[in-house]
Amino acid sequence: MKTVEDLAGCATDDLVGWTERKDGESTRHSGYLDGFDLSRQDAEAIIMAARVLAGWVEAPTEEVEAEADVETDEAAQG
Repeated sequence: MKTVEDLAGCATDDLVGWTERKDGESTRHSGYLDGFDLSRQDAEAIIMAARVLAGWVEAPTEEVEAEADVETDEAAQG
């Protein structure tokens, strides 16, 4: 991974790794940022920010961000 576009093209699993089950055995595959204690949500946010920087998607509007903040606050309150 050398460019913002490379990062923008990643899936969450590419960054944090994944577990694959085959013939009853689990195999852990490392991600690029394995070992950095990165949550899946953090990885998704990094990828989305790269996609915005690369011009692949538009940055979320303040209204969308405000809705996300309300949802986060409601989830935290239970």
